This record gives sequence, structure tokens and C-alpha cells, in this order.
Amino acid sequence: MLKSLPVLFAFAAIACAVGCGTNKPFAGFQGSFERHLPSPHETQSEKSVAKSDVEPKLSGSVAADEQSGCPGLGMARWLENSNSPSAVCKTLLKDQSYFYHRDNLLPFMLTLGASSVLAHTTMDQEFADWYQDDVRSKFSDDASSFAKVFGEQWIVVPVYVGASLFGRACDVDYRVQTWGDRSFRSMLVGVPPLLLLQRSLGSSRPNDPLASSNWDMWNDDNGASGHAFVGAVPFLVAAQLTEKRVPKASFYVLSTMTAWSRINDNDHYLSQVIVGWWVALAATNAVQKSDSRGNLQIQPAFINQDGGVALSYKY
Repeated sequence: MLKSLPVLFAFAAIACAVGCGTNKPFAGFQGSFERHLPSPHETQSEKSVAKSDVEPKLSGSVAADEQSGCPGLGMARWLENSNSPSAVCKTLLKDQSYFYHRDNLLPFMLTLGASSVLAHTTMDQEFADWYQDDVRSKFSDDASSFAKVFGEQWIVVPVYVGASLFGRACDVDYRVQTWGDRSFRSMLVGVPPLLLLQRSLGSSRPNDPLASSNWDMWNDDNGASGHAFVGAVPFLVAAQLTEKRVPKASFYVLSTMTAWSRINDNDHYLSQVIVGWWVALAATNAVQKSDSRGNLQIQPAFINQDGGVALSYKY
């Protein structure tokens, strides 16, 4: 648990950087959020009128929460705008359709072909031997132990859900909740093909007794790095939500951090981390394109005084 605390602080830093990295909402949210942004030339009375046109009329404790800016307003908006499960399923299918679209799959297939060259020649093993003999050090091991935690799904998925719920409950910068939403949905999109590639490629780890990077279908389950995939998702989503060049480039570089840790620890070949990272890129790109019209969101639900989590679809 203590090892995961620095990662939680790092995720908080990502949220802050995303919030500072752009000055306008992305397309999927632009319509809904521009309605709530008052013009600097509006008078106080005009702001009140504009707000009353958009916000639902609240009463009791919810109204009090609205005045304080947290947390009833986000909950009330969900109760006001929740949609049917069929709409949620429609968004999930839309995410999948963008992932398997030829424009998204073609670059991935080219990358898979390049990885096969590494896997079926001596290049993978030679790179692994060179890194272990000439690069790996005590410092790299310490850095790797930190970077690896970003690839632990049992840690990062609750962070995504928490960011989404917190962003709605307290009406903080919408990019925080968007980052949580997109990261969670990217996991849903990318995990099935990742698992298929791990098994179907069938290569082993470099530290296995019979180490081989060759693809041998269904022989083993290490054909793609799961940690490289999971660790890349939050940084790729953050890069997509950021418009400024330096933060965007930094997030893309950081998205390879967990993949590098797998090479450092001699747990995966270079070709395997490339495949895992590229699955994350394809999944996050698909969700970004899907958000151009509709989006699936995680929302807090309070019904009959019982609290919980719900999925909603906005369009």
C-alpha cells in the first residue's frame, strides 16, 4: 500500500497538469460546458438568468450544496440527465467500432509486423542482453519499481473511477473527470485484444528457463506486455486532453515509462512492450474519436438514500 502512495500523488499531478494544459473544452463536452461559462461582460443579474435557464431547480440539501459548489450539484445533474442502459451499451459499442476501424487498425498492424521482425530474429535477445549487461543499475531498478506500479490495474482502475466521481461530485475542472472517464473506457476497449495477443502470439519472457521471443501460437501468454498497456493509458489520455506542446510531449514520453520498466526488470522483450504500448495507443485514440459525439461517464448515484456508482450516457 505504501508503494502505491507516490503513484496516487503522481496521478494527482497528472490531473493538475491536464487542467493547466488547455484553455478550451474538447469537442465532446464543448456544447454542454460552454453553456455554463459566463461571458466577462455579463452583469450579475444576466449570469443569474443564464444559470437558471440551464441548471435544474434544486431544493433542500441539494440546493445548499449547489451554493457551496460541492457535491450535490454533480449528483443532481446525474439524476436529471441519466439515460437508459441501452445508451450506455451504444457508447461501449461505438468505442469498439472505432478501435476496429481500418484507420485505427492499419498503423497497429504495421507495428505488429515490425515487432515480428524483432521477435523472429536475434534482435530481441541481443537488445535484452545489451541492456542487462551495460545499462541496468541500482538506480534503474529503483526507478523501475516505481514505474511498474502504474501498470498495476488494481491500483489505477480505482483511481480512474475516483477521478470521475470526484470531478462530478465537486464540480472541479471537467478535464479531471474526463481523464477518469476516458482512461476507464480505454481499459474496457483495450483489454480484450491485449489478452488475445498475449495468448495467440505465445512468446515467453526473457527470464524464462526456455526464453524465446519467437511467436509460437498458444504456447505461452507473454506475447504482449500487460503492464506496458495499463501504464500507458493514463498518460496517453492526458496527452490527448492537453493542447500545450511541452506537457503533451511530456505525457507521451511518460507513457513509455512502465514499458521501459519491464525491459529493465528483464520481464519482457522489446517487441512485447511495443505491442502492449501500441494497444494502449489504439484504444485511447478510439475513445477520443468516439467522444466527438457521445460519451460514457461514471456518475455517483443516490437513490432512496442509498449511495452507489452508475454509468450514464450523454449526447
